[in-house]
Amino acid sequence: MKFVYLLITTVLLYSNAFGQNNSFLIQGKADKRFEGKKLYLDYQQNGNSITDSTVIKNGKFTFKGQADEPNYARMVLDTEGVGKLKAQYTGDRLYFFIGNETYKFNITESLKKATISGSSLHEDFLEYINFIGGDFMDIIDQANSAFAAVPLDAPDKEQQYAAIKQKYDQILEKRNDQQLIFATQNPNSIFSIGALVEVANRRGTKPVESAFYNLSKELQNTINGKELAARIYADKNIIVGSIAPNFSQPDTQGNMIQLSDFKGKFVLLDFWASWCAPCRLKTLT
Repeated sequence: MKFVYLLITTVLLYSNAFGQNNSFLIQGKADKRFEGKKLYLDYQQNGNSITDSTVIKNGKFTFKGQADEPNYARMVLDTEGVGKLKAQYTGDRLYFFIGNETYKFNITESLKKATISGSSLHEDFLEYINFIGGDFMDIIDQANSAFAAVPLDAPDKEQQYAAIKQKYDQILEKRNDQQLIFATQNPNSIFSIGALVEVANRRGTKPVESAFYNLSKELQNTINGKELAARIYADKNIIVGSIAPNFSQPDTQGNMIQLSDFKGKFVLLDFWASWCAPCRLKTLT
């Protein structure tokens, strides 16, 4: 229980971190074998995905930017020169929490094992990750490696796949249990809203509803907080047979229309993502 108390104390102090600085600064050093290699940084700003890049020169690199809210970020080191689209899945990656602070990176063996100093937010993030049972993407990478290690011609391939899936499902379930505990005990922590979103992604919104409304108003009003509140409302109120909620959207001519304009008519809603190439092509037909 001593560890839990220390964790809660540390994270509560972070509740004042919103808006203390206007920008972040990442100053890095890298081993000479990474000279000339490209680094990519992905993070969120105002709910939008931001990608930045830089090249390691004279053993150093720098990133500058703004994070309106602390958020989960990814840095990718492209050691093979294959480009971001491939490197972000197969390259050297590091996930961390980014806020408007100064970070000092030191890459020696690999980016994944780089040391980060100077950021109290990152120190709190490491304590949070340790408490809940590991970083989500690290667990997914481990699971994917386990699946890839199964020989394609193994006679019991399907049984091995099933065993691996069961193992990592159990790991993620235990992690969700810890995330619920964390969010309940830390209503002012920026990590609590992310924890509840992850639990809702696996278990639905009902198990997280009480913990969500126990969070500080500041956290409920974050981008993730508003999105989770909308999901909780939708799960409780938008059911088969009920009246669909009204919403407005510009049409292809830029004119604002709303769902209620089509009352009494059959309406087909097609949801797609702007990053989905087949979806974009379909909209042209």
